Amino acid sequence: VLWVGMDDGNLQVSRDGGSTWTEVSGNVPGLPYGTYVSRITPSAAEPGRAYAAFDGHRDGDFSPYLYRTRDFGESWEPIMDNLPSGAVNDVIEHPDNTDVLFVGTEHFLFASTDAGESWARFRNMPTTHYDDILIHPREKDLVIGTHGQSIWVLDDTRPLAEWNARTAAASAHLFSVREATIFTYWKDTSYRGQAEFAGENPVDGAIITYNLGEGNGDALLRVTADDGTVIREYEVPSDPGLHRVNWDLRHPAQLDAGPEAWESFAGQRYHRNLGNRGHFVSPGTYTLTLEARGTSVSTTVDVKGDPLMPLTQAQYEEREDFLTGIQELLTEFTEALGGPGFRRGDIQEMTDEERMLQAHRRNVMGVYNDLNGSGVRQGSLYPPTETHREMVSAAREALATHQH
Repeated sequence: VLWVGMDDGNLQVSRDGGSTWTEVSGNVPGLPYGTYVSRITPSAAEPGRAYAAFDGHRDGDFSPYLYRTRDFGESWEPIMDNLPSGAVNDVIEHPDNTDVLFVGTEHFLFASTDAGESWARFRNMPTTHYDDILIHPREKDLVIGTHGQSIWVLDDTRPLAEWNARTAAASAHLFSVREATIFTYWKDTSYRGQAEFAGENPVDGAIITYNLGEGNGDALLRVTADDGTVIREYEVPSDPGLHRVNWDLRHPAQLDAGPEAWESFAGQRYHRNLGNRGHFVSPGTYTLTLEARGTSVSTTVDVKGDPLMPLTQAQYEEREDFLTGIQELLTEFTEALGGPGFRRGDIQEMTDEERMLQAHRRNVMGVYNDLNGSGVRQGSLYPPTETHREMVSAAREALATHQH
């Protein structure tokens, strides 16, 4: 099936690959004669379905004209109710849900989750001409091209495709989560020329979207490994409505940290958080559980290894176990040295044995930072070397001697 729209409003369809054509412009109700065809979008769901947008601004007509056919253009239904004034430039259908539509107009971007019965404007977007829209076939990101206001990307539109009356009415709903990938940045700073022209990177790790109904109280998001081990707990936003947070695929920075307050990163100088952070988990399937409004809902996320690294599952697990062991060891060192309140100035008051323990502690922390990264310096996804193991073993032996 082929569709052709022309500047003079002529709209034609071919059902035999272009051998014959049929004009269907006259079947569009309420459309002024000769209105420019701005976009034809065939549906991927069925051959006879298509969407047509028309632009009459050259005749001083800024009304939105948007129609859908289900029978190869024999009849058309208007779906532009509730769209404000402004010519329609593009329309697309979500590949996972034909009731979800996106429309770009002369001024705004809109979405519908009920096949065009109602429309909602995207907020926090520039007021400008929206020229083109597409959904990435693998990532399901919404990619938007504007006139003079750059290219915009909405990460992961799966929650919109899953939106329905049931999810809207639920007291708490956790949408499916696309797979997440482990990788390390080469460096977390850029040269000045790059800083001016590089786009903003997506958030780290897994993007998690959930909806909460009316009510109050806290909301807790828990990440659990397949053996039942709790990896991470976050206190997440609990206001009614739709929320999006992320898990960076890491353990907490501190062992047995308990629930952490989730915060979005909004740094001005760097594009991601360079603060104290824990080490990566291994590839695998993890359960995400949201507890809120007196109920609990769960889904899973598949975590993949870096596709550019020649690492096995065993190597990832070896690295993870080693770094988790270091976190446990550092906790023991902190207790042996008098707790987390130790300050550099206290060294003068320490015994020789305590200074020796402090030196071992620094060595262990150095090993952790070598593999995990620290500040702007990247880490490594490879397992520990023999030197790493020897330094940690020496520290563990020294601590055991001190404790006995």
